[in-house]
Parts: sequence; C-alpha cells; structure tokens
Amino acid sequence: MPPHNHGSWAAIRKISGHERNHVYWRGGGGGLIRERKMDPTPGDTLYIPEDVVRVVECIGDKDVFGLRIYCGDVLGLDRSMWAPIQFGRNRSNGRNTETLVRRATAAARVPLT
Repeated sequence: MPPHNHGSWAAIRKISGHERNHVYWRGGGGGLIRERKMDPTPGDTLYIPEDVVRVVECIGDKDVFGLRIYCGDVLGLDRSMWAPIQFGRNRSNGRNTETLVRRATAAARVPLT
C-alpha cells in the first residue's frame, strides 16, 4: 500500500499473516519523516492516530487479514495518499486509490523506506 493516511484514527487488529508498517509524520512543507517500523503479529492491535501516514508492506507468503475500525466514514473522510514514484500528495478516492495501489505493488521496493 502506498503512503497514506486514514483521515481519522484507526484501530487495526491483526488476525493472520505478516505485514510491516512503516510509520511517518508529516514534516514541514508536506514531506514525510520516517519515525519507525512495526511488524505486528496475529493478536496485536495497532492504534493509528489521525495525523499518521504509513506504508503497509505484506511480508511472507500468506494472506494478511485484520479487523479495521475507523472513526468515521472512510469513503467520505478527507484522506490522502502519496504516489509511490514521485511521492506527491493526492486526495484519496475510489478512482485513484486502485491506480496508486497497483503502482506501489509493482514497484521494486517499498516507498520511503
């Protein structure tokens, strides 16, 4: 998944599979500053504050499943996604999200790591 925010806080409960979360804060001028990475395991719950930007990378060969709870309508909230090549900020909506996810999936490496 390319760099993105949720437009609200989120709680994510890992059910199965392995993923790596690269967590960023937005710096001055709209740039992203890497803070840390997290590798949650099944049973872990991640709390993602509203202002956090993250990159999600599936690692391993198993599907990743989780229960995601958002504080608001994620289809109607003001969300952003950063394009994985030039890292420009875009409003996230159904039309461009799929395109950005496909580009991130095809990339040779995880963006901003």
